[in-house]
Amino acid sequence: MLNIIIPMSGASLYETSADFIYPKILTEINNRTLLEYSQDIFATLTEEHKSLFIVPADKLTKLALGNIIELISPSAVIIPLQGMTKGAVCSSMMAIDEINLDEELIISSADHYINDDLQQVLDYFRSLEADAGVLTFESVHPKWSFAKANDEGFVVQTAEKNAISRNAIAGLYYFKKGSDFIEAAKELIRKDNSIDNNFYLSSSLNEMVLKGKKIVMRPLADSVYHNFYDAHAVKAFEMSHVNPLPPVKKLTEKYIAAFNAKSLHDVVDMFDRNATLIDPGNHKIGQENIRSMLVQLFSETKLLEFKALSVLAEQNRSVIEFELKLDDKLLKGVDIIDWNNKGHIVKLNAYLY
Repeated sequence: MLNIIIPMSGASLYETSADFIYPKILTEINNRTLLEYSQDIFATLTEEHKSLFIVPADKLTKLALGNIIELISPSAVIIPLQGMTKGAVCSSMMAIDEINLDEELIISSADHYINDDLQQVLDYFRSLEADAGVLTFESVHPKWSFAKANDEGFVVQTAEKNAISRNAIAGLYYFKKGSDFIEAAKELIRKDNSIDNNFYLSSSLNEMVLKGKKIVMRPLADSVYHNFYDAHAVKAFEMSHVNPLPPVKKLTEKYIAAFNAKSLHDVVDMFDRNATLIDPGNHKIGQENIRSMLVQLFSETKLLEFKALSVLAEQNRSVIEFELKLDDKLLKGVDIIDWNNKGHIVKLNAYLY
């Protein structure tokens, strides 16, 4: 099973100011907290995984973060952190008793947004038989960590707050085995290779390089990565999420294309969190339940073709007359979709002829 660790010990997550009246991680954009946005990428996974949140015990009490995390990720394991640690490396090691060290591990930040398909990312790292992998974006600003690659594109060095290349590292790290991370972290701490008294995840990759491990970079497309580093970055993210909505017919065509492509992330992302989906075999309420249904449909169907014979759209409702081919079965019917003013599906009724 894939293990996912979300270290939430950083003081910056809970800072308040004139820009952040509430702790930054609970700042809302379009009625969703930044913490929720940070977890969106995991909705693209089609395989079983285990999420572990490392949270300061006092924040679990004072901010009721435990309840919030359980609503965002119902199967999450919450590990209370007693006191402060010296960075994400130390915080992540607190999950050692909850993970299988022979299984894959992802460590991901709680204050960023990555609009990418994590299942495709995993498949890419696996195809190259990577021992570790990072997502990168182009920058030379010294607030980031950086990776330098050789001619084959494999990481040969990382640096924190030092632009040794244009490959800035996004806050998501992949390890083929949890044991590789733990051993690298122990070595890092033993050598006291801290920066400003903190142990950074990027530094653990250097320890793996020294052991001859293969570390792969995967560049992110433009506008895919948003880090909630400061108030300016949060504002930029907010502006990117308040663009005028396309007409309902355009939204409907986008849904048709995503469904026909079996793009789980894109289809699920179009449903409201409390959406309802009703067809002859299902009555699903809530985005997570709809996602589970789609995971099963997409994984069990080798050939899927969703053909729109006609599309009608008026105000907040659209109607799709369709033919749906599922392997050797051909279904004909009508989808009636109700949209909210945020461009999300709140209700979908499917009728078969």
